[in-house]
Amino acid sequence: WAGIDVGKTHYWDCVLDAEGKKLSSMKVANDQTEITATIATVRR
Repeated sequence: WAGIDVGKTHYWDCVLDAEGKKLSSMKVANDQTEITATIATVRR
């Protein structure tokens, strides 16, 4: 599972596995390039 909390200055993403264990949690700049890179990473 992946979720993104949207804000004016930055986003926060969180990725969980099937058991609910946090795999990733990071602050992402509110910038199209950063957001696209984060989505590409999560897809892997």
